[in-house]
Amino acid sequence: MDAATLGSVPAGCRRRLLDHYGMAVRPWLGAVPGMLAEAVRRWGVQLSRYHDAGCASVLAVGSLRGQPVIVKAWYSPQRYVRELAALRAWAPAAPRLFATAPDLHIAAMALVGGRPGGALRPAQEEQAVAASLAALHHDSPVPEHLPRLRQYIDDTVRPRIHRRRSLGADIPPQYLTTIDRTASTGSSPVLLHGDLYQDNVPFSASGQPVFLDPLPMVGTPAFDWAFWTVYYRLGRHTVSRLHLAADASRLPLAELVPWCLLLCVDGLLYYRDSGDRRAPVMAAVMHEVADYDRQGASW
Repeated sequence: MDAATLGSVPAGCRRRLLDHYGMAVRPWLGAVPGMLAEAVRRWGVQLSRYHDAGCASVLAVGSLRGQPVIVKAWYSPQRYVRELAALRAWAPAAPRLFATAPDLHIAAMALVGGRPGGALRPAQEEQAVAASLAALHHDSPVPEHLPRLRQYIDDTVRPRIHRRRSLGADIPPQYLTTIDRTASTGSSPVLLHGDLYQDNVPFSASGQPVFLDPLPMVGTPAFDWAFWTVYYRLGRHTVSRLHLAADASRLPLAELVPWCLLLCVDGLLYYRDSGDRRAPVMAAVMHEVADYDRQGASW
């Protein structure tokens, strides 16, 4: 199928990008089918359909010389550059890049597991992800041009928590100041994934986790481990995953727990602000982490 025959971007994808970027993204959404057609013409990719997922890009499934591929178009040129830098640094634990179009901010990469969502997940899924993430942090080069985690916390997270404080009247004040407990760390900075939801870690046909769709930054690995602990399967086995994170990373719980609590507070305020139905689940996770935090003297 020619890219032009795919038609308009799916309604769900359009809605998510408008929510994420605002009305400024509308002209780009209209231009995407033509941009995809130009990119796949250059590469010889045959597209079959859109894949309606994600909130910051447009995805289409196809093939290149018999190899299943996913073609990704980014609205943000900066996000395109940063994501590809991370994927290249993580090879082979990231999807193989087949082709790029820097002028269009589009890339073709291997479709993990041969299908959207990847292959079946193994029984010991979280243990496999933890081992691979530890290796990723240890072995990957750190690109110089990526943003720093501390700048992200100071310029983005801290102001938005302050802006949304009225939505957290029931949150104990000490939870809201957790951000200050993350300021110092003894860990060397690493290349962070920054967005470790389960959907962003599919499995290959050989049963290996593959890391994709990052928001890469450079900073303490505790951030990635805390994000994975809280968000990988929100509301399920949080404390067990926290202990697995501590074992795999060799970071002390006293360093990981404040980051977990910070992410819970930030996430809860966001969910309440946006009317997200996951707000009660995040509130329960926040209290679970806070209860665990109060046990700190026993670590």
